[in-house]
Amino acid sequence: MGLLPLYILNTLSKGALSGYDIMRELNTLTEGAWRPGSGSIYPVLKSLEKKGLLKVTGRGLRGKRIYTITPTGIKALKQAKKAYDEFSVQRWHMIRGVMMTLVEPPSLARMLNEAIEMQPKAWERVLASQQITKEEKIFLLKQHLLMLDRHHEWVTQKIRELEQKTHSK
Repeated sequence: MGLLPLYILNTLSKGALSGYDIMRELNTLTEGAWRPGSGSIYPVLKSLEKKGLLKVTGRGLRGKRIYTITPTGIKALKQAKKAYDEFSVQRWHMIRGVMMTLVEPPSLARMLNEAIEMQPKAWERVLASQQITKEEKIFLLKQHLLMLDRHHEWVTQKIRELEQKTHSK
């Protein structure tokens, strides 16, 4: 299942929406970086409807069709998310080294800082999860704290090295 159908099913698993609402949420979520238009969204909605993964449950403002995920859609979503989770983690580990060689250092620095800024939001999602026990959450946070401590020591050392090079010139 592609990313857009997976996103649509995941979004509808949280509540009924119109196609326009889905487009607006996706635009907001990606801060405008991914704005599929009606020519992309509505064919996917129609395809998911034909497969029995969602259904039209009513009409909203200006006659907009309101979509709801079906039990079959929920089952398909769970299967697709599991496969996507496994595939994405493996793929990220395999390609991140290549990506780091392709991205120029100034852009790479921005990407790293943006990733760090995103971490609290990601951790909040992890901590809100009912799939992870309290004990596991504590362990994960302690593990993260150890990593942050190591990163802090490494960054402090690199700053010292750069400052020493600057003073010795």
